[in-house]
Amino acid sequence: IPDDRSAMAELARVLKPGGVLVCLDEQLYDKASELERVYFEKVLASHDTIMRFPRDAVPAELDLVELHQIYQFYYLAIMRKG
Repeated sequence: IPDDRSAMAELARVLKPGGVLVCLDEQLYDKASELERVYFEKVLASHDTIMRFPRDAVPAELDLVELHQIYQFYYLAIMRKG
């Protein structure tokens, strides 16, 4: 997503009050080359992907309920519209 703020604002706009927004960010895709896999495993796996979640882009009308790193290449963010 080139513009986190715009994307999150649009997601919040279309979400019904009380609705839940779940974001899963994957860092490695199924058809990754061997070089990409080695890079992800040796370089990115040592970094917390949870830190990549754009907290500052979450609009005020969304509450960040949970944020978890669920695998070395994924984070899961759960937000609720108040």
